[in-house]
Amino acid sequence: MLEEARRFANDHGWFWPAVAAAAVVVALLGMAWLFMQIRSGRLRSLALEPDVEVGMARVEAKAIAGALEAEIGEYPGVRKVRARLIGSSKRPELRLDIAYEQDADPVDLRRRIRDEAIHRLCTALERGTLPTVLRLRPLPGMRSATII
Repeated sequence: MLEEARRFANDHGWFWPAVAAAAVVVALLGMAWLFMQIRSGRLRSLALEPDVEVGMARVEAKAIAGALEAEIGEYPGVRKVRARLIGSSKRPELRLDIAYEQDADPVDLRRRIRDEAIHRLCTALERGTLPTVLRLRPLPGMRSATII
């Protein structure tokens, strides 16, 4: 069978260039896939007033995340906050990663983040809702992580 494959390759001059072209295509697809895995999808800015007649006001996503991190960082028991806006300006999503101390109640912390911080952010951004993934992580040596 191996001999037949060699004979076929030798008899058809297009075979090895076709194999090389296929290998290049596979390599390029692999590199594109890797690039997509590396991209964070992080949002740079948000449009506050998408109305064409009024104009378009934009705010930096880093400023929004920083303000949210500062607010949640003041909550009792919260040790570290990381906020990121991802997606597009039309469909932003929020990712929150919060480390809390052992004496903090994760249920109360989640409720306060949802009812106060995220509600205030949605109001400021003039949006009804903002899809959010909240990861509550106890500090090392404490309870296991809670993903809500």
